[in-house]
Amino acid sequence: LSSSSAASDVYKRQFLFNNALDPFLVKFHCFLREKNRGIVRACADDIGTCLSRLKHLQGLAPIFSDACNLAGLNLNTIKCNIVPLCTFSEKVKNDILKWLSRNIPEWKSFCVTPSTKLLGLYLGPEASKMNWMDQVCKMKQRVQVIQSAQATSNINAYSYNTRVVPVSSYVAQLLPTPKKFDQLERGFMHTVLRMPQNMLCHSDFMHLQKIGGPNFRSITASVSYTHLTLPTKRI
Repeated sequence: LSSSSAASDVYKRQFLFNNALDPFLVKFHCFLREKNRGIVRACADDIGTCLSRLKHLQGLAPIFSDACNLAGLNLNTIKCNIVPLCTFSEKVKNDILKWLSRNIPEWKSFCVTPSTKLLGLYLGPEASKMNWMDQVCKMKQRVQVIQSAQATSNINAYSYNTRVVPVSSYVAQLLPTPKKFDQLERGFMHTVLRMPQNMLCHSDFMHLQKIGGPNFRSITASVSYTHLTLPTKRI
């Protein structure tokens, strides 16, 4: 099977999926925009809605049922999350689950959570402390791998610039870095060069190449540049 043929098959499947899903997205939109019940957004097969009242789920359920019966588009209820836009507690969670059991029993296995991940970003009242957690963990893991590789400082810096710095680029498009992130970044660069912590200040690392040392890219500067160049329309 040639690559062009395989690509053509992918485009055909995407075309069929989009045409199958679009009528139901229109129905979602019409129902929610009427009387300002909420909004719906979709990317591929990821669908998210923001509702003014929990009861409006009862208006969405029949549309999802039609999508299943008419187009074979089934909800994977285990991966479906409800995020209350109020102070989260076990009582709130249990009350919502009881409401689902009474009013939409086929959705009783939905997860009720204070935040959920959609398209790489956490959403919800408690999302702020979650959004950078995955990126920071990934950066720490990659820094440890670079440190343990026993390569030269120039190779370590190159690996840092290409494997660690870009990790922040996606989330940085919409969110500022956490507090004291520059201290974390400085620790990363000390670790990559296998130097004692606090030996150099942040700006020192950016000038090492002037004295024949490795050339580092700054994560903080990269994030700031992303914010400056991000078109307003994308936000």
